[in-house]
Amino acid sequence: MSYFKFLLRIGRDILETVVSLIVLSPVYILALFPIVVVSLLHRLVVSLYIRVKYENGQVSVMSVMDGNWAFETKSSTSTPQGLYIIKGTFNPTKFRATIDKVVRSEYIGGRLSRSITSILGVPCWKQLQQDEMNMMDYCRVVLDDEERGFPTTQDELFAFLSSKEVPIAKGSNKAPWQIFVIPRIQFHNTTNSDTSTPHYAIVVEVHHAIMDGISGLNMLYSVLADKPFALSMDPCTMARPHFLKTWLTYALGILSLPRTMMRSSYLKDQYFKPGPAPELTGPKTLAWTRPIKLDALKQIKTITKTSMVSILLSSLGAGFKSLHRRNGETTVPAKFHALVVIVMLPYPKNRALCNRASAILSPSKIPSPSDTPISSLKDNHQLLTVSGRSDSIVLAAANSFYPKLTGLLPLPLHRPLGLPLHVRLTLSNLPGPKEEVFINGGDKIVDMGFWVPIKYRIGLGVGSISYNNRVRVSFIGDEVYYPHEGDVQFLATAFEQELQRLGDFVGVHDVFY
Repeated sequence: MSYFKFLLRIGRDILETVVSLIVLSPVYILALFPIVVVSLLHRLVVSLYIRVKYENGQVSVMSVMDGNWAFETKSSTSTPQGLYIIKGTFNPTKFRATIDKVVRSEYIGGRLSRSITSILGVPCWKQLQQDEMNMMDYCRVVLDDEERGFPTTQDELFAFLSSKEVPIAKGSNKAPWQIFVIPRIQFHNTTNSDTSTPHYAIVVEVHHAIMDGISGLNMLYSVLADKPFALSMDPCTMARPHFLKTWLTYALGILSLPRTMMRSSYLKDQYFKPGPAPELTGPKTLAWTRPIKLDALKQIKTITKTSMVSILLSSLGAGFKSLHRRNGETTVPAKFHALVVIVMLPYPKNRALCNRASAILSPSKIPSPSDTPISSLKDNHQLLTVSGRSDSIVLAAANSFYPKLTGLLPLPLHRPLGLPLHVRLTLSNLPGPKEEVFINGGDKIVDMGFWVPIKYRIGLGVGSISYNNRVRVSFIGDEVYYPHEGDVQFLATAFEQELQRLGDFVGVHDVFY
């Protein structure tokens, strides 16, 4: 019976692909193909102009995957934020020397010493002189405020993060990254409540055009950490598929492009009110959950025969339901959709910095009054599985061409392409270090988290990262979608409560630290 269902699913995929190709082929031939050809010619002309105008590679055209992130506004930035809580006494001179060494390292390959510019609408890199880069401009210490003092508590830290305005990279003479250090911070964990031990916090902001999340971990592994460490999942050391399999996957991805386009057109988001969704306005609010035990998540996944992403989406759906009720909304929608980030393997063996992420669009269920935590999880896992049908890798390969297409087009076309995307939530799950990591000559990282960039009409970003058998799930929301005070933090707390309910339901009671 299961074999019959598998064949039926394959047949349905083939039929959907063929019908989509027939229906949308005129769009590809008459509209998309000419746009791609003109854009390629445009890039060629700009590349020739750069070779004549600039010497020694001072300016270069971005790769299409990097260029996908080049467009941004104050409310739609392309810069993720990372937070590291570190045990030790902060030494600014030593730390800036470490960062300067990283910038100059052969491994980085100059990606941290160039600024973003554009020529005739084509996103480009402009190389900076490393000797002229003053690390005091890039590594800033948050000075003591006479009235408030340092942002020493977690609430004060997140108020500081939410109040910061991430600068626009394009047009600046600086490289598009910066680090903020809070030199004294109170760190509490449940195993040791002693706050007398010195801790400091590092806020890292690196433009997405420079690297993706996996590359950020590779940079920590290769040059920032005192020594290499084990990762919970290392995409750079995984077995390489045969090149024919890789080419076949991308070929099937190209054939599946009309299918992904057609599918996304009828996946209407029910979570937000009808009518045109507003564009992001800012400001953003940041929050994260209590540290979750990674072993507990693995137990829940094994017992329920689901996945980490399904567990996150199911708990998030219940959080949305609680938020609706808290804000006095009588109608609770049945579904929402998530743009789930997928890592496209293989990553370079030398851990070179790059952008290789794709995504799949997954419908997710908001639980009804009759649902139990386990039934809701099973439903969400089924929706995620059906979203990928026979092979989610093929759909991820298909979707990987969309950022390539966006990066190929001139910058003025990026916003018109980004705004029609109906999904309002993006989810990214990063496999982090599986052991303790030390930086800056012996200072121990005790906690970490990251916040994904949200753009256009994606009002909520959810990111999770594991570290030394603990997981932090982070939330970033735009005020236009989360206008009430405390909305984002309430959502994070409601997410925690549902995850604990799910654990209790399957007999895994010790979920949080």
